[in-house]
Amino acid sequence: MNPDILYFLVNTLALVAWIALSVAPYDTRVQQGTLGGIVVMLAGLYAVLFIGSFNGAMMKELATLDGLMGLFSNKKAVVLGWTHYLAFDLVAGIYIVRNAQTHKVSSRAIIPFLWLTFMAGPLGWMTYVIFRVVKTKKYEF
Repeated sequence: MNPDILYFLVNTLALVAWIALSVAPYDTRVQQGTLGGIVVMLAGLYAVLFIGSFNGAMMKELATLDGLMGLFSNKKAVVLGWTHYLAFDLVAGIYIVRNAQTHKVSSRAIIPFLWLTFMAGPLGWMTYVIFRVVKTKKYEF
């Protein structure tokens, strides 16, 4: 499939999931649809793209920064990497939602952390964890 179309599709799927998580984060159907639906679709697409493009030379390329930069000059490789990011950022978003729910953090309070995770992955997750530890005075995961 055309990498430009795949890029559009994975971005659209991720955006739908992030909007749903922001609107109704504590709704079990939204959580299941995001993790069991959209993340699984992204992971499946990632697997297909990875298997379809993997070769032994890639391992050598991943060993150096110049080699990695060379891989990312290919649109298919960029879509592969981007799909990886989108899937894992959504997993972090589900973690935030479920952890906040467990610790009785308001669903409204987590919206900025969800959007920060959508835009900046680990930074959003980390700021949520700091917020939750300060708020609950519990350092537990």
